[in-house]
Amino acid sequence: MQFSIGLSLRSGRMTDPARRLFALLGQCPAGLAEADRRALLGDATGEAERGLLRTGLAPAVDGRLDLLPPVRDFAARH
Repeated sequence: MQFSIGLSLRSGRMTDPARRLFALLGQCPAGLAEADRRALLGDATGEAERGLLRTGLAPAVDGRLDLLPPVRDFAARH
């Protein structure tokens, strides 16, 4: 699994804001609501979200962006 997550993070679809959001989500066991993402990332929020959604690293459920537990563990460690 670590290999596939690493490939996704190096994908051309991942931007620096998306990597930053990935790292933030690694520290948030319940994900982040849109208002929280905007407060943390400002104008880069949309770009960051698109990068994670396009690579399949983070699903969006009821307005919250989250990582699946194994992916969150990877993000928290790295």
